[in-house]
Amino acid sequence: MKKIFCLLLSLAFLNVSLLDASEISSNHENLRNIIIDPAHGGADKGRVGKMGLLEKDVTLQVSLHFKKLASEELKMNIVMTREGDYDVPLEKRMFPSMEGDSSFFISIHTGPEYSEMLNGLGIYYLNSETIREELTENNESEDLEAEKLLRDMALSEYANKGERMAELIERNLIKIIPNHEIIVETLSESILSDINKPGVLIEIGNITDPEVEKKLNDRGYIDKICKAILNAIKEYDEKE
Repeated sequence: MKKIFCLLLSLAFLNVSLLDASEISSNHENLRNIIIDPAHGGADKGRVGKMGLLEKDVTLQVSLHFKKLASEELKMNIVMTREGDYDVPLEKRMFPSMEGDSSFFISIHTGPEYSEMLNGLGIYYLNSETIREELTENNESEDLEAEKLLRDMALSEYANKGERMAELIERNLIKIIPNHEIIVETLSESILSDINKPGVLIEIGNITDPEVEKKLNDRGYIDKICKAILNAIKEYDEKE
């Protein structure tokens, strides 16, 4: 318990210091890094459409187009976990050098992995409560308890930022592609629980539905999705 008390005391002093610093300067730390993660790749094809369109190809096409748009309009470092047809291990997708609040992770998928919607889009962010329960179950010592406390604080912050970004993306998608069902939900078991930074996972459509598969093969449709995400990032960075 002493270790936890000392930790809480240190965090309290840290918060006071941060508040003092914010009063001195009105500047805030904006996003510096956007990490785009095209799901699957290489031997991992992901889902396959009725006409043969592969999820790994769609996610790469969307990510490359987004990077092009974002590089022209955002004053940020735009990186991708892969830029070709190859698989990338989880540890290399996480970009440990870009951890923390100044980075944001966006993982691009097609459905139906997390939702069975036929023609809609899904936007997901971290469910910190589920992760917190798992940490509590594995807690067996004061050292682990102190570590869990720090982890809880980070997860809560990342979840809040993920939720805000998810809502902004939803709002911008509704503007650009109306009459599409869009869901915003939490996820516990996904890459979002491992990346040590705020993030969202986006399913841009159910590739196994023939009508959606046609849209996912349409450059105009892909451009609209990318612009909606781009506009959401701009709004997020302004309010951050």
